[in-house]
Amino acid sequence: MHRAPLALASVLAGCASEDRPEDTEGPVDSDVGGSFVFGSMTVQRTDDATVTCGETYDLLATGPYTGDCPSCAFAFTVEPQVDAFSCDLDHDEAWLALWPDPDLGARWVAWAPDRRVDQGSAVLGYVDVLMVGGGAGWRPFAGTAGYWVGDALEYAYPYGPGTVTEDGASLVFDVTLERELTTPRYGESCGADEGEPLNVLPSPDFAVDGALADATKIDVWTAEVTTGGQAGAAVASAADAWLQVIGPDGCFVAAGLYPGRVFFADAGVYTLVVGLTAPDSYTLNVAGALAAPAIAHDEVEPSDTRTVRTVISGALDQTSLRRRGPPPR
Repeated sequence: MHRAPLALASVLAGCASEDRPEDTEGPVDSDVGGSFVFGSMTVQRTDDATVTCGETYDLLATGPYTGDCPSCAFAFTVEPQVDAFSCDLDHDEAWLALWPDPDLGARWVAWAPDRRVDQGSAVLGYVDVLMVGGGAGWRPFAGTAGYWVGDALEYAYPYGPGTVTEDGASLVFDVTLERELTTPRYGESCGADEGEPLNVLPSPDFAVDGALADATKIDVWTAEVTTGGQAGAAVASAADAWLQVIGPDGCFVAAGLYPGRVFFADAGVYTLVVGLTAPDSYTLNVAGALAAPAIAHDEVEPSDTRTVRTVISGALDQTSLRRRGPPPR
């Protein structure tokens, strides 16, 4: 995989000394403004079970960030220095992968073992939370949140989409973003819809009967059309019916959900997709075909659904972060 560094800048100038956890104490390098690699991140996407793209890149810290981050053990401004990415990341993926996004502006990463925010009537607590930021706000990568009562955290619940563990030497993080994509099994939009709505053909050449016992399914017919000229098809049923016409090239000639269509056709085999709003029988009438339509797929699913997962994982060197971070104030 391609490896490209992310530039991150050390922070926390704005945190009060009482907000800094005890585990940040220790020797601090004098060259806090120098750049150093403090971790790595991997982004990998799968489409169902097939890996489609991915990258592994270093996390590189550079100059200071002066924003406010109470109780954070460390925080960094992100100035990604990366080449072209093999995955086309959406907004949420770019957030969590610390990836450049013009809508997010500066990028940040922060870790708070015990972060408390006064909400007036209660104190909202974040425990072991790894945060990423962009634009004007932070977003949790993973952790736990709840309300603090005295020294106890009550009503705890997972905070953020991923997991993060720390052992004093490293922070290991992992998040999986999952979505389902639905695509039609038959036909695709390749341009203008040339068909005109038509409920009943004036002079059908052929009529075939069909039925759908499950209104979520479709019937798929094929019909060979003569060279050039006008052709058409229409569905008659007691239930509301719709028809899609797909040309020999696989593109929709008529994609709208109308019960009938008339269209100008080139020679070839056309696909006629029939759907009903309720289980019922129907008659498919066709004009301009060489022969009666033939059933190609009887009562099948109209679309395919696949699961796309993007896994973002990596590790941060806590020892390096402590030594390179600004001294407590």
